[in-house]
Amino acid sequence: MPVPQEAEPIGRLRAREVVVDRLREWIVYGVLAPGEVIKDSEIAVSLGVSRTPVREALLQLEREGLIESVPGRWTRVAPIDLSHAERLYPVLATLEALSARLAARHGASHLPAIETAEREFAAAVAQYAVSGDPADVHAIRQADDQFHGAILAAAHNPYLADALTPLKALARRFENRFFGGAPSFGASLVGEHEELLEALRRRDEDAAARIALHNWEKSLEYFRRLQQLGTDDEYAEGTG
Repeated sequence: MPVPQEAEPIGRLRAREVVVDRLREWIVYGVLAPGEVIKDSEIAVSLGVSRTPVREALLQLEREGLIESVPGRWTRVAPIDLSHAERLYPVLATLEALSARLAARHGASHLPAIETAEREFAAAVAQYAVSGDPADVHAIRQADDQFHGAILAAAHNPYLADALTPLKALARRFENRFFGGAPSFGASLVGEHEELLEALRRRDEDAAARIALHNWEKSLEYFRRLQQLGTDDEYAEGTG
């Protein structure tokens, strides 16, 4: 897929961080497909930066598991290996539970943002149930990210945020690829989000952590079933 063209070039300030964020987004949401070769010169032109911040960004994303490379030969988007979910999701579930616990403890001032994110998520799920439009699935994913991001902000722990950001990107790749557009899954999440939100309102740390943990453990069980069915075979290898 051609690299998207940005409307305005990015200035030098924070260029590497901006490139990291943009490339991560493109990879997570499939704009850059698994196995797709990435050329730093094309990315630099697209984002209006020099090749140096692009190369630095690619190194960071390789450390995060989104990029793989052979020096002097190629750099490409990492393939999706469903077997990695078994190692990823227990860590992610534990950290998300901690995020919810800390948000219940410290995040009263963030409740309006969390409530807004939950309303937007529920609205996106309802819209997809009516339309069946794949574009609305993307809106559900984005709203879900905003909901969990608001909880993470309420946790007031930058170390936790730094740990969760790359893990969430890896998880979102799995979800975008394998959850498809099943409206029933989104509908079930609305109820879980509401339960979590209510626990945060009560400042019930144990309940918030338990609900968040269950949310992510349920995703892992889904991926385990997919593995048993051999669903990941076509994605186990890169395309280039």
